[in-house]
Amino acid sequence: MKHIEGLQKFLSLGYLYLISLGILQQSVFYQQIGVNIFQYSSLADILISPIATLATKPIVLIFAIAITCLFYIMPWYLSKNSDKNWVKKAFFKNKLDITKEEIQSIFKSFYLTCCALGLLGFFLGLGLGSGGKLSDNIANNELEYNNKISFDGATAENVHLISVNSLYCFYVVKGNLNVKIAPISTIKNFELIAKKQ
Repeated sequence: MKHIEGLQKFLSLGYLYLISLGILQQSVFYQQIGVNIFQYSSLADILISPIATLATKPIVLIFAIAITCLFYIMPWYLSKNSDKNWVKKAFFKNKLDITKEEIQSIFKSFYLTCCALGLLGFFLGLGLGSGGKLSDNIANNELEYNNKISFDGATAENVHLISVNSLYCFYVVKGNLNVKIAPISTIKNFELIAKKQ
């Protein structure tokens, strides 16, 4: 029972941390294109942002699974080799009398910190990299306009879709370098233009 409670606590804290990382990644991404995403997001958008990132970018999901596996495998491996000199020098320094539980606790804390910092760096890098690339593509007019959007009483425009959340659509119109934001409720039609083979 204690193990299940510990796992529930870990999963709750892990999800809160993922939400924080999702918020950080989204804010860094949108800040580079001049949008304050918090003005255009609902609470639901914020809560699902890390899950949406994991689902839409397979590399992020693979990285998160790899980090999680490392978290479970590496403490076990190091505790198994805790009598070796290189492990003693790296983790225990002057501690002579140390129990196996303390050894596992030290290794779990160390790798939890490494996992947290690794995920922080990854999400922050993802926000900086993808936001910077999008910003450069907008400035240099190098976007692919593979969508059409139309509103009531207006002709359809070729656009580059940046993203859509539960309230707003973020896009750039062909021939215009400004990011446009439209409420979802005002959009009449949205069309994906088929790519030429």
